[in-house]
Amino acid sequence: MKPSLRGRLRGRIEVASYGIGGSEPNRRFTIAIGTEIRPAGERHVRITRIRDDSADSLACFVCDEIESGAQVHTNTISDEQLHALGYLHEQPRTFPYMLPEFEAWLLAVESNYNKAGTRSARAA
Repeated sequence: MKPSLRGRLRGRIEVASYGIGGSEPNRRFTIAIGTEIRPAGERHVRITRIRDDSADSLACFVCDEIESGAQVHTNTISDEQLHALGYLHEQPRTFPYMLPEFEAWLLAVESNYNKAGTRSARAA
């Protein structure tokens, strides 16, 4: 992965991964999303395609996109792994800042991705 041109996220960050695509394994891919937790207003967000939804893949995303010492809210990466990488960890019960903002966008991306795959399969 390449570091973002906008700089790394800092402070309190929610991190999650999402699978996009249909049921065919060669059409599925995984993205990682990190968003700064702020009381109101503008939020900085990073979205990157990752290898899979494993803790190791998400940890690579954290190292590339988030400043060392930040407090990472995730239920995928263990306390020990994040502490070893130089991050604080909080196990969230929910993702109140991320899901409401991205759920509709993710559904639209997946829907369009599936439609495009159906069209290309018909053309072949």
